[in-house]
Amino acid sequence: MAITLTNDKTASEHFIFGNPTMAYINMHDFLHDNADVLNHTFYRIEGGAWNAETEHTMSENRFLAPMSSVMLETKNKEKQPKLKVELLPAHLTLTDQQDPF
Repeated sequence: MAITLTNDKTASEHFIFGNPTMAYINMHDFLHDNADVLNHTFYRIEGGAWNAETEHTMSENRFLAPMSSVMLETKNKEKQPKLKVELLPAHLTLTDQQDPF
């Protein structure tokens, strides 16, 4: 599934990405497969502040729950009005646990 994220008013290096599915998204795999346009970091709101999830912290908190959102960051913090990302079936899982297979 190709998803185009848009910042209507101004170009930015940050885009809000909402999980449009009823499955969890493995953000590590999603970011890796979209590495041509995304940094390998995403941000969640926790306690009213944006907190970065990086390769070092992502192993504990890598899954994006159904119908929730995160903020993505463009590669090299490149400002742009639109960002196209790919959400593949391999990024989806039915639980928020690492696939045992």
